[in-house]
Amino acid sequence: DATVEELQIAIENSMTGISWLDTKGYFRQVRAGFAALLGYESAELEGKFWTVTIPTENIMGAERAYIRMLKDGRAVYESPVLRADGNICHQQCLLIKTTDNDGRHTGHYCFTRDITEQINAESANRHIQEFSSQLLDSIQDGLSVLDEQFVHLQVNNAFCKMTGYTEEELIGTGLPHPYWPEEHHDHIETLITNHSPLEEVEVILCHKNGKRFPVIISPFLSKDASGKRIFVATLKDISDIRKNN
Repeated sequence: DATVEELQIAIENSMTGISWLDTKGYFRQVRAGFAALLGYESAELEGKFWTVTIPTENIMGAERAYIRMLKDGRAVYESPVLRADGNICHQQCLLIKTTDNDGRHTGHYCFTRDITEQINAESANRHIQEFSSQLLDSIQDGLSVLDEQFVHLQVNNAFCKMTGYTEEELIGTGLPHPYWPEEHHDHIETLITNHSPLEEVEVILCHKNGKRFPVIISPFLSKDASGKRIFVATLKDISDIRKNN
C-alpha cells in the first residue's frame, strides 16, 4: 500500500480521481470520482487494461511517465484521456509507486484531476492572440501598443516596415525610442508625456537607415486583460502630403 506520506502528496496536489493498478497495468481499484471523470461506473473499469483510457497517439507519453515513476517513485504528467462516450478530455495525473514490506513493486496509484477547462481556455486564448496579431497586421498604418512607461508591448508589420526595425528589436524598448531622431528626443518626449492621450501629434521620426520622415501619431488609452493602462498608437506617414505642400 502507499505510505501516508505518498497519500499526503496526492491530497496536497488536490487530485480528485483515485485508482490503483497492478504491476501488469490492470485497474484493480477504482474510486467513483476517477470513474466519473471518464464517464464510467467503477465496476466497468476494474479489470480493464490501462490503455482503455488513453488515445492511441498518447500512449507513448503515458508509458514514459510510468517509467519515470518506476525509477523515482512518482511522476506527474498531463495527457488527453478517452471517455466512455468516445469524447476526449484532459487530465493531470500523479502516479505513485506502491511496494510491499520487502520493497517489491506491487503496482501504483493514479491520482487525476480534470484540466479540460484550463486546456480549452489556453487554446481559446492562443486563438484570440493569433486573431489579434492577424488583425493588427491587416492595418496599413503603423500601430504600436505601449505600457504606462511607454515600453513597447506589441507592434504590427506596418510599424516595423515604417521604422526599419524588427519586432524583436522593438518589443521591450522604452524611452527614448530607437526610431526617434537624436536631435528630437527631448521634443518628442515632451509632446508624448505632456499631451492628452486622445490628442494627435505630428513628429519627425527616423528610419533605421537614418532617413527622416514626418508622421501623425494618433494615441488612445485602453486597458489590458489585467486592468492595467496601456497606450495604443497609430502612426501615419505623411511624407507625400508634406512634399505637396
